[in-house]
Amino acid sequence: MRKWPRVQTHLWPYSSQETVQNPWQVDMLDDLPRIPVKSIGQALTVRQYVDWLCRTSDVVVWQALDFRHSLELFEDMRQRHQKPFLMEIDDYVADVPVTNEAHSGYRPGSIRYQVATAQMRGSDGIIVSTPYLAERYREFNDRIYVIPNSIDLKAWKAPKPKKSDRIRIGWIGSGAHSADLEMVAPVIEEVTRKHPKAWFYCIHGVPEIYKDMPKVYWTHKWATINLYPRAMASYRFDIGIAPLVDNNFNRGKSNLRWLEYSALKIPTVASPLPDFKRVIQSGVNGYLANSLDEWKDSLCALIEDEDHRRRMGLEAYKTVKRDFSVSKTARTYLNLLREVAAQ
Repeated sequence: MRKWPRVQTHLWPYSSQETVQNPWQVDMLDDLPRIPVKSIGQALTVRQYVDWLCRTSDVVVWQALDFRHSLELFEDMRQRHQKPFLMEIDDYVADVPVTNEAHSGYRPGSIRYQVATAQMRGSDGIIVSTPYLAERYREFNDRIYVIPNSIDLKAWKAPKPKKSDRIRIGWIGSGAHSADLEMVAPVIEEVTRKHPKAWFYCIHGVPEIYKDMPKVYWTHKWATINLYPRAMASYRFDIGIAPLVDNNFNRGKSNLRWLEYSALKIPTVASPLPDFKRVIQSGVNGYLANSLDEWKDSLCALIEDEDHRRRMGLEAYKTVKRDFSVSKTARTYLNLLREVAAQ
């Protein structure tokens, strides 16, 4: 049996800034030796730790940066260590719609927009999750690599079947999707009114329109990434939805929500944007809904037929297992890193 080389992963061990997406970028502003490194027997400051990681790596993959001081660190480390620096990004930040809560941070001319685009231009390549992002970001860097999102099925376990007096249509995600969820609100209200057992479960990012709607369970509760698969499974969705308004930002979205639902054998109804169209065979391993009538028809078909829900969820699971398992994507990622390191 072929052995794959061991890959060591570093999770950021401490942060005083729980609300910042990449907290090390704030923590680096002080000189506290807050990070113990066992292999060298001492604690390092954030800047020292980043320097040590760069020095001991063959290729360095950076997430999108937020601040000028973190971009300056990126540029300093790249100059100092003279090895490939890649950027990894999963959203189209060059055209965030005004309805998205991230618009103010990434509007053209904003600091985050300037930092992100400078990082793209200054990297030795950009890793993205969809062909659409690759096409759009080529104006900033002609070395673009597409590594599709994948899922670790060992971490995603569907709960055992349990009798319930509800059929749960579910959605889980951030507050950046208000416009997407508002788009299908009339359909959710209609199908839950029409079908006595149908309820809508909206988790974490909850638009105001749903908070007073009958037969809606909502909560702002969230889970850290290590607990997220179990938390999502605990809501026992019977049907998952992935509505997306058709705009440039959403066209760059990956099929991650379909991957998560499918890992739990939950059938999905999704908007027909590029990455969903690429994987969903409508009526087989999910539904693509291009209008409110299609949303209603798809949801009703699944609400009214338990066997149909089960078959579609199973077909989606098989697709994910075959094409989007983390073990398969890890090989692709490893081959890319080897290729880049050899250049």
